[in-house]
Amino acid sequence: HFRHLANSSLDGTTCDVVCVGVQIPLDMVVEEMARYQQQVLSAAALAAPTFGLWTRKRCDVVVASFGTQPMLRQRIALARELWANGLRTDFLYNDDPEMTMERLVGICRDQGMNWIVTLKRRAGTPSSGDQLSATRYMFKVKNILRRVESEVAHDALCDWLHADVAEQNRMDLHTHGQRSTVPGSESAAASAPAADTATTAAAETAATSAMVGRGGRLEVVVVDPQRKARHVNRARQRHRTGLSDRAQAAVTRVLADVRTAPVLVVDEGAEVVRRLAGEQSILSDAGYKRVLELSSPHQRAYIVELRALLERYQREGAAHVWLYAVKGDLAIAYTL
Repeated sequence: HFRHLANSSLDGTTCDVVCVGVQIPLDMVVEEMARYQQQVLSAAALAAPTFGLWTRKRCDVVVASFGTQPMLRQRIALARELWANGLRTDFLYNDDPEMTMERLVGICRDQGMNWIVTLKRRAGTPSSGDQLSATRYMFKVKNILRRVESEVAHDALCDWLHADVAEQNRMDLHTHGQRSTVPGSESAAASAPAADTATTAAAETAATSAMVGRGGRLEVVVVDPQRKARHVNRARQRHRTGLSDRAQAAVTRVLADVRTAPVLVVDEGAEVVRRLAGEQSILSDAGYKRVLELSSPHQRAYIVELRALLERYQREGAAHVWLYAVKGDLAIAYTL
């Protein structure tokens, strides 16, 4: 690529040929990140439990089992379940009888992985079968930074982890986004306070812009019959926090999708659109038949045409469409 530049410089057809090269020593970057992580871990023993914002981590959760019983299939099944629920997860690949919790905790601390989910078969249950039922297995979650271990029901495991991860992320941002806790870094923090402020402001701006509604910041309220109770235990509060975080993430994805969703205009009253929203999807045969039965002969023509359009957009990969009733001035986001 540079041969013609060199030739043109030699034959005098150009006066100045300037080339700039940049070399990034990745080994030094990795070494510096490892040094930072060790300093943060040392500070975590004295201050707030956190790995810091820039810690190397392969994942958040590690699925493990200990003992002589082979449980690789069960670990894979649980890791697949956590992956499907948006949790960054890894698992022990071998049934190593010499692996202990203390040894695994050391490995996880070095790699910034904070949660260990332990599988243990309950006494008296058959060893055959891979089904992860609560009657067969016991599930324990260990938080390495806080040094606590809790037994969690299988059906509440994902919500528990989501709430714990969200709480840890907030603590990381509060601790390292505004001030430095790394020993020996006070002078560096004092010389560059704007960098910490910019990091915090950027994070808050990104979070706010991702969840802005018509009235400003998106308000998320968890519908809970015990919301006004005077005393709420820690597990209940963490469960609420997890539900709120998952709702924010889900609504943010839907908002991003419906901004570019196609709009289907129906020259009918609002009752047609409300019926479509209230019944089973007309993309299914049962829902299509039900909506046709509830519609007038004139409205059925619209329903037939709507179903054909919805099937087309579904084939094209759309997740939502807007349905707008002109006479009722009503618009809804319809899920495909």
